[in-house]
Amino acid sequence: VTLRDGGFVCDFDWGLEYAINHIKTMVEIGVNIIELGYWKQNSKSKNQFYNMNEELLEKLSSYVPKTIRIAVMIDFHYCSKDLEDYPAFGTSRLDIVRITSRKEDFEEALKFGKLLKDKKGLKVSFQIINSTNYSKKELTRTVERLIENQFDMVAFADSHGNLNLIQDIAKYEEAIKLLDDNSVRWSFHLHDHTGRATLNYWYLTQTSCYSIDVSANGVGKGTGNLKLDYVISNEMLSSLL
Repeated sequence: VTLRDGGFVCDFDWGLEYAINHIKTMVEIGVNIIELGYWKQNSKSKNQFYNMNEELLEKLSSYVPKTIRIAVMIDFHYCSKDLEDYPAFGTSRLDIVRITSRKEDFEEALKFGKLLKDKKGLKVSFQIINSTNYSKKELTRTVERLIENQFDMVAFADSHGNLNLIQDIAKYEEAIKLLDDNSVRWSFHLHDHTGRATLNYWYLTQTSCYSIDVSANGVGKGTGNLKLDYVISNEMLSSLL
């Protein structure tokens, strides 16, 4: 998620050359999903990785083999609600739209995500922002609604970076079981405000978690994300030197 969440450290003003080189490195490492930026938003920044469009998507995706999935993020509070602003599946390399929303916007975001699936044929992953602020009951009910509406993936975001899964996993267990029982892939977006992201990563590798977000050198909002540098294998690093 370097080009998207990492954009908060540079006002989403990645140069095209840097972005291409970054993508080439991620391809060489073998990540399975590359998130390229926010899609057609402009409320916080006018720069292109906050306001991605079809032209930039085409330029960047030409460096991504078809074995790797391409994702973008939309924040429901700020994103375009016009379906015509989103490409239909198959008309571009875009495969996954990740949508996030605040609690108060959840029902409207749910409807919009369902439209992206039904009308555009895109895979839609719903990211539960500030998941540590939810009670166990709230997390379970939120996941139930996402399953009812046939979302393809669900991500739990540790937006404050204060999660300790060794202690806190009980709050997520019921929701995770529902996702596993319904064959819905789930993931975590880990921030590192309290230095626990790596601990949580290794805990999650022992579970059915499908994917875990990382960024190069941990760049991202606040104090940053789980560092790619901390979880990449020595063998992969050696191959890049």
